[in-house]
Amino acid sequence: MGKSSKYRGREVAFKDGTIAIESKLPLPVVYYPGFYGVFLGFSKKTNSEIYFCSCTKVAIENYIRFRLEDKSFPNSDPEKSFILPKSKFPQKLVRGQRGQSPDLSKQTNYYY
Repeated sequence: MGKSSKYRGREVAFKDGTIAIESKLPLPVVYYPGFYGVFLGFSKKTNSEIYFCSCTKVAIENYIRFRLEDKSFPNSDPEKSFILPKSKFPQKLVRGQRGQSPDLSKQTNYYY
């Protein structure tokens, strides 16, 4: 197998920083999390704010709450040890949020 796998004729997103343009979506720029992460981000343009689907709001809030309660996640890579690691969330979001208030649930945008 090469650098990526194919599934039904499309590339499988598995690397940090993977972005796709899906013109049929209301927010056509799709930001994939690294290494098969779970939370996809969306935006109108590559330089605009990232949104998550409203259907993920409870899951993201729970994830943030559990990460804040668990102090045992040190890692030498700050993008992996941050509350929103790049392995679960889009790399662009992680880089933009690092160093901000720990109450990320109020800083996270959702598309309804």
